[in-house]
Amino acid sequence: MPSDIEILQAVERLRDEWPALLGDDAENLACWLAATPRDDAEAVRQTVNRVLDLLQAHPQAQTRLDRELRLKEGELARLRHAPAEAVAFYEPQPGEPGEVPAGTLMVCPQDPTHYRRRLRQKGQRLLCPEHGVELVPAQE
Repeated sequence: MPSDIEILQAVERLRDEWPALLGDDAENLACWLAATPRDDAEAVRQTVNRVLDLLQAHPQAQTRLDRELRLKEGELARLRHAPAEAVAFYEPQPGEPGEVPAGTLMVCPQDPTHYRRRLRQKGQRLLCPEHGVELVPAQE
């Protein structure tokens, strides 16, 4: 199986294909890769997990990355590591559904006024291009 660094290198080799494979999520991927120091194993692991999560919403991209890494189709999806404690993903309130529904207005948790975007797909994850953090649902 490929290492985390090999996975990121394969993702970077496919950079020209991102817009066609990922649509608007290509921007998030570019931000994640730019913000990941390659000498920090935990940061690389977190980015690989984010990439694998993102690819769940883009089966064609997942298949393309499997081929780039010379893996059987769907094999890469099984590589997801347990999320690091330092990663702050959206946590629903008790009793709420687990995934954020499409159409939800998402904002940067550090400065909700500067970056706002609506989800196009249920469970989609977006990244603030300035702060490199995942967007959270806006307070109503």
